[in-house]
Amino acid sequence: MNQEAISDNLFSSQRYKIKVLSILGAISSIGLFFPNEIASLCELDKNSVHLVATASGLIVFISFCFSIRCPSCKSKLVFYALSNKKFNLWMSWLFDLKVCPKCGFSNSHYNPKSTSTHHKKI
Repeated sequence: MNQEAISDNLFSSQRYKIKVLSILGAISSIGLFFPNEIASLCELDKNSVHLVATASGLIVFISFCFSIRCPSCKSKLVFYALSNKKFNLWMSWLFDLKVCPKCGFSNSHYNPKSTSTHHKKI
């Protein structure tokens, strides 16, 4: 996905959340792929490493679902995509999203430096 496509999607001002949560998700998945190595490094039981990695991955996923929101109506966009789109299409639909499915808000009319609390809707 090119930078121009990312900058005009609905949650472009929230890219930092996606980056941080992706990094945390990758870190938590290390425990699932290399449990023996981490267990011996930290002197823990392999099952404890699996449990911590699974729990942290679940927390990251839930955070992802609830933190990416429409700037106008605060609708949870990831949760909406997971609930309303097919399993294999939700992520591509989300990254191509330009208009909020709930309120019709478009990022092209949004000025984050504006002091106004009302945003134009399409």
